[in-house]
Amino acid sequence: MLALIMSSEPIEGVGGGDRPMANGTRCYILLNAASRGTFKLSNLMVDKDAVEELLCWTVRGNLECAVRLRNGHVRYVHLRCSVILLLAALRLFLCIRHCSISFSAACSKICSPSIFQRLCQGSVAAFAQRSGLQRLKMSLSNKLTIDKLDVKGKRVLMRVDFNVPQDKSTLAITNNQRITAAIPSIKYALDNGAKSVVLMSHLGRPDGQKKDKYSLKPVAEELKRLLNKEVTFLSDCVGPEVEEKCKNACDGEVILLENVRFHAEEEGSSVDDSGKKIKADKGKMEEFQQSLTKLGDVYVNDAFGTAHRAHSSVTGIKLEQRAAGFLMKKELEVFSKCLEKPDHPFLAILGGAKVKDKIQLIENLLDKVDELIIGGGMAFTFLKQLNGMKIGTSLFDEEGSKIVEKLMDKAKTKNVKIHLPVDFVTGEKFDKDTPVGAATASEGIADNQMGMDCGPETIKQFTEVIKRAKLIIWNGPVGVFEWEKFAKGTKAVMDAVIEATKQGATTVIGGGDTATAAANFGAEDKVTHVSTGGGASLELLEGKNLPGVATLSESK
Repeated sequence: MLALIMSSEPIEGVGGGDRPMANGTRCYILLNAASRGTFKLSNLMVDKDAVEELLCWTVRGNLECAVRLRNGHVRYVHLRCSVILLLAALRLFLCIRHCSISFSAACSKICSPSIFQRLCQGSVAAFAQRSGLQRLKMSLSNKLTIDKLDVKGKRVLMRVDFNVPQDKSTLAITNNQRITAAIPSIKYALDNGAKSVVLMSHLGRPDGQKKDKYSLKPVAEELKRLLNKEVTFLSDCVGPEVEEKCKNACDGEVILLENVRFHAEEEGSSVDDSGKKIKADKGKMEEFQQSLTKLGDVYVNDAFGTAHRAHSSVTGIKLEQRAAGFLMKKELEVFSKCLEKPDHPFLAILGGAKVKDKIQLIENLLDKVDELIIGGGMAFTFLKQLNGMKIGTSLFDEEGSKIVEKLMDKAKTKNVKIHLPVDFVTGEKFDKDTPVGAATASEGIADNQMGMDCGPETIKQFTEVIKRAKLIIWNGPVGVFEWEKFAKGTKAVMDAVIEATKQGATTVIGGGDTATAAANFGAEDKVTHVSTGGGASLELLEGKNLPGVATLSESK
């Protein structure tokens, strides 16, 4: 890794830079920063006054850049270019005045802490630590956690993730795992003398509007049952009445605020009745964040499921002490171990519908795993694109199909063995009562049929692959497990993962629908870890930084 750190002081005499790369892309590195007040990296335009530092490095001959903003967020740019071009760019940098420059060499972004510190002489390591590029385990060790936070006599404002699945007709909670996962942090605060615990969460996607079906009121009842304690539910999350109630809370009181996403200021936008997206007013967003901040004395983020979102309740709380809850700590430790020092053979099981949604995930995992099982709806895109298989009315991702061969080429280069289904359970339509049929990959699926689950031969082959793995990460079911007649594939894979766990393998279920499947099959306590964050775990597996982690206080 060749790295460069620059200060963001005004830069004089910066011109040129408009040099086309081999593929025609133009890279403007600090182009006219002083005169224009901005600089551009590829298609990323950033106000230089908002920039704290810039880090560049090479990975397999390509240039990658990270821009750390003054608000703590990090923006990434990936540029296809040669090392020769990078060296030419560095010569330009050396001619720039008023810049603080230091160089180092290292093997990769995730090399061991000792090598990282020794080779980088502190400056690149410090940048990586601040920006979340450093190893997750090291980054976490520097973050304040709830067990190191003085909560006695204080109002603990806690961001939790109660975005639980519900029955569409009755709104009954169908899986309370995310609520259960937050209980240890809540109880710790109460047991250690907290004045009160004020809980913030979202539920569903109300798009900045108050919608009864997304109310957290049913969650309050479930939380009351789990805590065996009264829970005060407030009909809003901000405003004078909410502020007054939280200010005068009873000793040991637990307060659950209404859905923070009922306000456009939480996500930064709303959607009107016509479907048009409306950006939230900046001033109102600041007021919203200030009102939330008034509800506590210290802040705890135990919402791993939203750690990848730069939302107001995640990154906008201005309290001096901001700590990770027990759930956040556990999640990061588990994924850090899996991605930094994985046991081998390392197997990833990926399901879901669209290839395009998991391109970065697949690309990142191909650098780490030994074998990869691809199931679920996206398997049909692979099979049709690679083998010309007839898939009937099964899911096909037109956009994702364009990169299938590229992914397979990378797998071949990395010596990663890809496993695809060889037979299927089919249905005439996407309905739980549809007649069941069967098909094979060699013969294809009939025009009036769609693949709904993997078949018996696929189950047999997948089970053998799972048996030999020492580390398994699973993200995405391999069939429509919600309907019994199409659940056999996912159930069989789950059983094989459980058996692998018994044989000593480390097994991680990556949240979302796969976590729901684990709950349905009673497997939650039979695998090493079931993540509470679908999107967050996905972004960790993709190698991304999480804003909800970056904004936590440093441990003293």
